Amino acid sequence: MVSRQKQLFPWLVLAVSFCLLAATWPLAAADEGAPFASPTSAVTPDVLNAKIKEVESAAALNEETKARLVGLYRKVLSNLEAAAANSARTAAFEQATRTAPAQTDLIQEEIETAGRIDRKASLNVELESSLEQIERQLKKEQAELAEADARRADFSRRLADEQARPALIRQRLVEVAQQQQETAAAVQAPPEAGANPALNEAGRWVLETRYTALSAEIRMLDQELLSHPLRVELLQAEQDKAAGDFESIGARVQQLNDLVNRKRQLEAERAKLAAEEARREIEGLDPLLVRLAEQNAELSDELQVMTSRLNTLDQEQSQAEGLVQRFDADFKDARATLETVGRSEVLGPLLLKQRESLPDTQDYARRAQARAQEIAKAGGRRLLHREEARRIVDVEQTVTELETEVVSEKSPQLRDTLRELVEQRKTLVQKVLDEDEFYLRQLRELDTAERELVDVVGDYDEFLNEQLWWLRVAAPVSLSELGNLPDEAKQ
Repeated sequence: MVSRQKQLFPWLVLAVSFCLLAATWPLAAADEGAPFASPTSAVTPDVLNAKIKEVESAAALNEETKARLVGLYRKVLSNLEAAAANSARTAAFEQATRTAPAQTDLIQEEIETAGRIDRKASLNVELESSLEQIERQLKKEQAELAEADARRADFSRRLADEQARPALIRQRLVEVAQQQQETAAAVQAPPEAGANPALNEAGRWVLETRYTALSAEIRMLDQELLSHPLRVELLQAEQDKAAGDFESIGARVQQLNDLVNRKRQLEAERAKLAAEEARREIEGLDPLLVRLAEQNAELSDELQVMTSRLNTLDQEQSQAEGLVQRFDADFKDARATLETVGRSEVLGPLLLKQRESLPDTQDYARRAQARAQEIAKAGGRRLLHREEARRIVDVEQTVTELETEVVSEKSPQLRDTLRELVEQRKTLVQKVLDEDEFYLRQLRELDTAERELVDVVGDYDEFLNEQLWWLRVAAPVSLSELGNLPDEAKQ
């Protein structure tokens, strides 16, 4: 905490110095050098609202005078509201100056504590848990990850806005000082001769309360500037914590994704082993039983092929999402750097290098085309499985229908074997249907991630092309180098 305060000290000195300088500007202090002893304290919102009602009901005043008076009173009300709002913000900035350091230290301690927690220990599920339990936990963590990502983005935006504030504050202080000076001159001007006394009074109230509102704004801006380093440090800590939360939850989501995939693969392997065992046991029996056992074994193969692709799909999606974050961050950094330093000579080679690191979007276009075919194929397969699931929903009825195809002698034992095969088929079809849904969802999520990557890369490439046109990307050619050129090139 001591080292942090030492790093912060120069900022505090700078901010305090600026505030002291601002306080000495002509007309910059709240009421120092004001063109009147003090604002009319009797002018309150209640008084003004009463005046407005009085004017609106006054029969002796013409409509034009009424409208002018009401308009002036409303301006006075607006000035009072602005002064009150700026006073409240001043108090909030003063409060932030007092409390931000302790809040920052507390958040940093939370970050350090979170870094010592074993992420795997907080999963609450394991491979022995049911697939339903693991997927339920995964959905919960995914929802928390989305919330953490929103918080991280919000803090990032707020921090960027806050870091740009000092320049805007200084510019606004100059503007307000000028407006105060103009308001002071207007207050000192004589009232309009022959004008309605009520209009003159209301006009003066407008100027006095405007001066007060501007004074309150100067105090608020001074306090905002003074508290700025502390508030930025707090926002940075909050952003770091949000980023840490996102990373931690993201790690748990990845672990749960891996666990879901492993669980699905394990169940597919078990289903395949059971189907293979049934096929071996039925060898040499009735052709119908043999055919059904082979069909079940083929379906278990199909199930295993789908589950074996899950890890690959996860890896491709993680890679695409990582590249989206990387190139989006590079894009923002490049744009911010150009806005800050302009088109400097050193920037050209750096941007050229980044452009050369961009992936080939045509490759992703080909991948998207192949994936579209895979999605269509998986969708058609799901329709067939769904239709079969409807056909064998009643096991006994299905067994009775299949018995008509038996060529060997019918017996209770044969019917029992047939029923076991139908039940196995029903279970397999349901597993494959579930896998179809999961597999299609994974394919679509990968497709979304890669499309987002193509969009980010495309926008960044377009930006780099536009900027590199104006930036030097290689060292200038010297006269000695020109002299070494072949004669053909010189001509």
